[in-house]
Amino acid sequence: MPDDHTLSLATDYVVAVRRCVANQKARIERLRQVGAYTLDAEHTLKVFEDNLRLSEENLEWLKSSGLATRLVRSP
Repeated sequence: MPDDHTLSLATDYVVAVRRCVANQKARIERLRQVGAYTLDAEHTLKVFEDNLRLSEENLEWLKSSGLATRLVRSP
């Protein structure tokens, strides 16, 4: 079973990426409201969403695998 510190770090990362996704969606909405170009912002959102999906999958894998207890961190 993963140690609490490793799971906490992974969970915090997922939360941060979710925040990035939400912020980017809000940015796109603001751009649309003023009729601005959104394609680059939409591409960035796709990258954030892909990163979120992978991060969530990795967190679930980490929770179920027990690998975190075998990870060694350098000081």
